[in-house]
Amino acid sequence: MFKNIHYNTKTSTIHLWEQINGEDFYSDIPWVPYVYFPYERGEVKTIYGQPVTRRNFRSYSDYFSFIKDKKDIFEDRVRPEIQFLAERYYSIPDEELTVPKLRVYSLDIECELRVGYPSVDDPKDPINLVSIYDNKTDTTTVFGLKDYTGGKFFNEKYVRYFKCDNERMLLNRLLNFLNKFPPDVITGWSVYDFDIPYIINRSKRVFSDPNEYMRLSPIKDVQVWEAKNGRMNVNISGVSILDYIDLYKWYAPTKLERYSLDYVSNYELEKGKVDYSQYKDLKELCEKDWNLFVDYNITDALRVHQLEKKLGYISMVQSLSLLTKCPMRYYDTMTQLIEGLLLVYFRRHRLCAPKFYGGTQETFEAAYVKEPQTGKHNWVIDLDIASSYPTAIITLNMSPETYYGRILDITEDTVVQYVRQKKFPAFNLLKDGKKVTFDGQKLTVFNSALEKRAITIAPCGSVFSTKNKGVLAQVEEEVFHKRIEIKGKMIKMKKSLPQLRDDVLKKTEEKVSQFNGLQHALKIILNAMFGVTSVPYSRYFNVNISEAITSCGRQTIKAGERYVNDLLNNPDKNDELRAFIEKYK
Repeated sequence: MFKNIHYNTKTSTIHLWEQINGEDFYSDIPWVPYVYFPYERGEVKTIYGQPVTRRNFRSYSDYFSFIKDKKDIFEDRVRPEIQFLAERYYSIPDEELTVPKLRVYSLDIECELRVGYPSVDDPKDPINLVSIYDNKTDTTTVFGLKDYTGGKFFNEKYVRYFKCDNERMLLNRLLNFLNKFPPDVITGWSVYDFDIPYIINRSKRVFSDPNEYMRLSPIKDVQVWEAKNGRMNVNISGVSILDYIDLYKWYAPTKLERYSLDYVSNYELEKGKVDYSQYKDLKELCEKDWNLFVDYNITDALRVHQLEKKLGYISMVQSLSLLTKCPMRYYDTMTQLIEGLLLVYFRRHRLCAPKFYGGTQETFEAAYVKEPQTGKHNWVIDLDIASSYPTAIITLNMSPETYYGRILDITEDTVVQYVRQKKFPAFNLLKDGKKVTFDGQKLTVFNSALEKRAITIAPCGSVFSTKNKGVLAQVEEEVFHKRIEIKGKMIKMKKSLPQLRDDVLKKTEEKVSQFNGLQHALKIILNAMFGVTSVPYSRYFNVNISEAITSCGRQTIKAGERYVNDLLNNPDKNDELRAFIEKYK
């Protein structure tokens, strides 16, 4: 399976890093993205059932020029890496996916701190210390400008210290190390926003050749550009930069007061960074106690590794990547993850993705939150419906191609009432931008379809056909059942751990960890399906589907609230509940 991928638009080349049977391979493959266009005898179909055929191109520039002005095309503007990965791996069932072992470097740099905190934009302070923890060898490699003569890690077998005469030698050794022993992932605390950009910008100043930093990549290809917000963006071909502070903010279930490495480490690991309170600041520590300064630097790199060992966020990102056929750097971009997941589904069923239209953001009513009622209460119950949005998508068969139209000018509670009765009075429906009145024969046919479950209706009034299984509903259902299966296997394995011999215990623990990362990744995908219907930069954007999903959630919560209130306020109706209340009141 793949570990990393990069597409060079100038040369129309895929650079692919894979692991097959435990061995690493690198390939560069000429490849150009493609689109589909209508063709009566086409063997591939759109999700709406229209036959299409594939259009290939000579180069990426030809492809890009073609799609700019064409309207009647499909699967345009897919990221080339995602389209390539979907095509290459779609035939491998998910249960047969092998998880490559990633070489992860936890990296941390220190600077001389001449005046204040170092700036990436104006990197005046020389780098004087770098620590890299390598999970493959369980060693930490350190490059420093002074002798390390004692300290916490002195004479430890798993720490290798290299004294450098000057910053140029330090950076040269660092870049040689990264190029000779390339990692699959570089992580650290603010490594994307500070450490990597700072190394790049200092290299430009220190070396006569301003491109020496290209050695960060195993194929010497590093892209640097400035984002609209002024942030320096970096992409290292062959290496995924996964900043652990970003991973933590994205995945951690609890919001913290602060997100410094010291604070998070104390919260998660019950141990923080190296204490240097006997000195005024890091500058004084560096000048007066180099050994402790080195300990401080090594500990920062190790803490990130220890956080990953406990939390497994990089493993979860890898699971997401393998399931969705997306590069790991897209872990926080839900539209791309679902894009990749659906492309795999399309390839397996001889379908293609819809055209990308784009659109403008539209507001819609979100989740239901009950206003608190002041006063003293005997019982307070909090309701949270598990998998509410995925269940709504599956149950009502929600998808762009199954969406029929939206009933106008009827409240949610009234829609729910009519659905229960399986009978609507005359109403107006918005279909394809036009208002259609349903009365007489049209209304009779509509109510008949409702009674036969040929259609489903969300509380907001959005109507869906059940004639064919919708793509979003189908994929959501498959992911839902897959997660249940994986979670079941994980729990069973966990229970067996105490009975296992030492020789199989480690492998089983690794499998449990993989399953845990996989089931968490599947959970993320389940919840992300709603997101692709609600953002205009998704090809599956449809605000009527988005609101259909949230309206189902609101009504489900309200129904649960009414049911529970009725039980608690009328305990005589339920013998078991009455006994419970008597016991704990």
